[in-house]
Amino acid sequence: MAAEASTRAVHLSRADEGETVVVVGDAYRLIVTGAETAGSYLIMEATVPVGHGPPLHVHEREDEGFQILEGEVDFEAEGRTVRLGPGDFINLPKGVTHRFQNNGAATARMLITCAPAGIEGFFRAAHRIGDPATLTEIAARFGITILPPT
Repeated sequence: MAAEASTRAVHLSRADEGETVVVVGDAYRLIVTGAETAGSYLIMEATVPVGHGPPLHVHEREDEGFQILEGEVDFEAEGRTVRLGPGDFINLPKGVTHRFQNNGAATARMLITCAPAGIEGFFRAAHRIGDPATLTEIAARFGITILPPT
């Protein structure tokens, strides 16, 4: 799902700007989207409260990179769990089953880069959806498979 834009232009996003959507209790501020990058990539700032994070899932369309800014976040990828803190980075290629959760003592913040762009459509469609079945259906439309809890 590439963005409609066909040309690139300079895009500036101030710290207090950008659309924010809430998915499964986490807030995602869209810093730069496919509309500004001709579909190349998306960058979001995620704010993840203690105990929160998405369910186990897999993307078929985009790679994801996560840079921790504040707090600690546990990432599970391919059956292995690792705790990341400020300055740490993890790259998750498409097709890798993963999830993250803030099991730390304070709210976590991280930058998420997705390439190519298009997944911002999922975040917008899933904004404040509380029903797991509806969330799973929306995810499937964007090439994301949400897996049952283990």
